[in-house]
Amino acid sequence: DEPGTAYAYGGPNFQIAGAVVERVSGQRWADYFDEVLGDPLGMTPFFWSNPAAPVPPEKVTNPVLQGGVVTTMDAYAPFLTMIAQKGVYKGRRYLSEAAIADMETVATHGVERKFVPPGAGDTHIEYNVAHWCEVEGPDGCTMLTSPGAYGFYPWVDRASGLHGIVFIQDRLNRIAADVRALRDAMIAAQTQ
Repeated sequence: DEPGTAYAYGGPNFQIAGAVVERVSGQRWADYFDEVLGDPLGMTPFFWSNPAAPVPPEKVTNPVLQGGVVTTMDAYAPFLTMIAQKGVYKGRRYLSEAAIADMETVATHGVERKFVPPGAGDTHIEYNVAHWCEVEGPDGCTMLTSPGAYGFYPWVDRASGLHGIVFIQDRLNRIAADVRALRDAMIAAQTQ
């Protein structure tokens, strides 16, 4: 497809970005991530792998950046909180406000959808640089999600200021509607 005319969700763009980071930094992706975000945020356990064929972290030479993280909710929570707080966690800035704004800018308006993962595209949804925009308001995306194929569903609700993770060991297409309903009920319970 001509650039800017179609969208197909997939991992090559993440792999290319990771390769650029490795080339510029001179470090393995996993080591760079740990140095810049993982270790300072206290993200332990957290390592990159390949979900189809997990290997020990020290042996990973080409991690699946779009879906190869092995972690727990406790380890991922600081990262999600940092995103929810527009790049800040416990008073320290990790990402600039401009970077967060770029990450939350819809990139798929007006383009043909060639592929959206089953479960992610059950609702009207657009894609940003690093998240899905599940709900868009006049001032931008108000519901950010980044659901994983195996039941990991983090979300940030800009309208209420709430964020959270639903972690269920199942395929996204089987649980997505129920997870969204649960999330919406939790937001409603906190905002009424």
